[in-house]
Amino acid sequence: MRDYKLLNSAKFEVINHLENYLPAKGFTIEWKLIDHKYSGLTSWDMAVPKLFLIILIAIFIGVIIYYSGIRVCFVNL
Repeated sequence: MRDYKLLNSAKFEVINHLENYLPAKGFTIEWKLIDHKYSGLTSWDMAVPKLFLIILIAIFIGVIIYYSGIRVCFVNL
């Protein structure tokens, strides 16, 4: 997500630079209109992919343990 954010930021820097040579400043006006409403990536947006990765790894480990015949005993405390 961070790489996407960096790439997207770089693209908008290029667009803003090119916009200086145009008679209309469409992107600048757009950002002024939505700036107070735009929050960017939140901590939840960053956490969701990590959560899915943890779930995927847990499933992968579970499948390996299941098919390898390793017996896992859980002791009831």
